[in-house]
Amino acid sequence: MDDIYDAALSSDGWPDALDRLARELGGVSAVLIPRFPSDLELGFPSGRWLEDLMTHFIKDGWYLQDLRAVRGWDRFERGEDILVDHDLVTPAEHARLPFFQEFFVGHGVPWWGGMGFSSGGRQWCLSLVRSDRQGPFLREDLEPSIGILPHLRRAVTLASAFRTSVEAQRIELAESLGLPLLLLDRAGRVRAATSAAEPLLGGPLSLRSGRLHALHPDRDRRLQAIVGAAIAAVGPSAQPGHGIAMVERPDGGRPVMVEAMTLPARARDVFTRDVALVYLRDLGAARPADPERLRIVFGLTQAEAEVARLVAAGEDLRTVAERRRIAYETARVQLRSIFSKTGTVRQSELAALVSRFGSTTGG
Repeated sequence: MDDIYDAALSSDGWPDALDRLARELGGVSAVLIPRFPSDLELGFPSGRWLEDLMTHFIKDGWYLQDLRAVRGWDRFERGEDILVDHDLVTPAEHARLPFFQEFFVGHGVPWWGGMGFSSGGRQWCLSLVRSDRQGPFLREDLEPSIGILPHLRRAVTLASAFRTSVEAQRIELAESLGLPLLLLDRAGRVRAATSAAEPLLGGPLSLRSGRLHALHPDRDRRLQAIVGAAIAAVGPSAQPGHGIAMVERPDGGRPVMVEAMTLPARARDVFTRDVALVYLRDLGAARPADPERLRIVFGLTQAEAEVARLVAAGEDLRTVAERRRIAYETARVQLRSIFSKTGTVRQSELAALVSRFGSTTGG
């Protein structure tokens, strides 16, 4: 159980921890499965031995024939802690149905036992498998280990809380960088948005019932297509989705670029809420230079960085001197120093260079 608690904080630990737990309980391997069907799109904590089996279980649609789930979940919800194959299917069904004979016998693990528990309003099952050589699970095989259920409940609660913390840090990081980002849950609803994204949600884009939409119907169809692809690409064998849509403004101004992408597999699993992100870039927005970036990148003084920012914005040097409340000659000396440090010789070259170090705010 120490390994299980460690895995709750580092998902890389689940495969070995669950295999070890399964062996202690007399099985080959194990997987933690939640009841909600929508969660089937996300990765389950699985023993290493079962990773390939679970991929095909979802990808090839075997979960749609799962008699154990159809008959077992309600019994777990009514308070039963332990179920085995003999509780849920007849010997004739087990010997005849492809779900058992083609899939599980084909993978060398025809026998099953489950231990049910709840956490965070979800029903969960520690699903264990046995080989033909080991024979079927009996209730008395698992009853002595019933004391692990409170630990499993706490481990799942811990894993969910940890993922929630990571998701909060993700949006805080995007906020601190001024990135206009939206985080989407598995249903495509916007779960969080940075303040830099909010100004773009009142014109060409809007939120309806928590989902992102474009004002123009044709653009909205394209937008829904790329968001849908990003959300759909969360299965265990799916390729990450990534698409771009251009959304025009009602006033004819430059469009907003919408980029939707699936979060990397390591950043999402059955404990997460976020599965995709949307990056918004206002192509008509000015990108003012960030003096602090200029100071760090080119080794400018604070005063030089401010002069560089104003010159790059198109202001003439006399206006810069007036705004800075310094003598014109002082401004000229600072500009020569800026040219030297940035490797430029004209204000147009400086402006082109500095524009590449604009603020991230607004895209």
